[in-house]
Amino acid sequence: MHFETSKQTKLNLGIGGHTCNWGTHICGLFESELERDNIVSGLLRQGVLDKDQQYYIHTNNNDMEVKTKLESEFTEDNSCFANYRNIKYTQAETYYRNKDKVSASKLKQKLMDINKENEIMGPFKVRAIGEMPSSTVSAFDEYELADYESWVNDFIVDKPWLCFCLYNINKFSGSTIMQILQTHPYILNRGVITHNPFYTPPDQWIENNKKFFKGKKGNGKQ
Repeated sequence: MHFETSKQTKLNLGIGGHTCNWGTHICGLFESELERDNIVSGLLRQGVLDKDQQYYIHTNNNDMEVKTKLESEFTEDNSCFANYRNIKYTQAETYYRNKDKVSASKLKQKLMDINKENEIMGPFKVRAIGEMPSSTVSAFDEYELADYESWVNDFIVDKPWLCFCLYNINKFSGSTIMQILQTHPYILNRGVITHNPFYTPPDQWIENNKKFFKGKKGNGKQ
């Protein structure tokens, strides 16, 4: 099934036969490690076949363990996957935290740095997959995470990027999940991608939460 998500060219997600367009931000909800691994392996496998630049921010403590596990799941494509160098693995705690604190502005800068690096190297089409650990969310200011997630929509809208954010719904409160859903135009839940009825466009999200941004640089295109 195809979702017309932007004016950019079409891409195959590698999940359930779904296709969309580059410049898309999706919230993937899962309940178990197996469900998460199936999502990630589908996205990365398709990215390998399409020769995309890929970034996987994971919650394992060892990058090599993640790489080995993924390769073992692709028996039929093992040689292709093993020789593919355009997947960068990063531990979530390392990526999201900065001296035990989490800053939306610093996360925005990291994406901008990745984009600049990608333009110099390629340019490539980019698949950025990130699982948010519950321990990191607790380090955010009340709206910091949603600020970052909302900003991502404006940042990638005209870029050949797919941002796929993963949340274990068993590890977050219902209020946190609802807040996050406001910042993602599409949802993957139980293998099915749908338009998100809770989505609030960035400008409107800022207006709705302007008390948080009083005295702060806040959200916006950079």
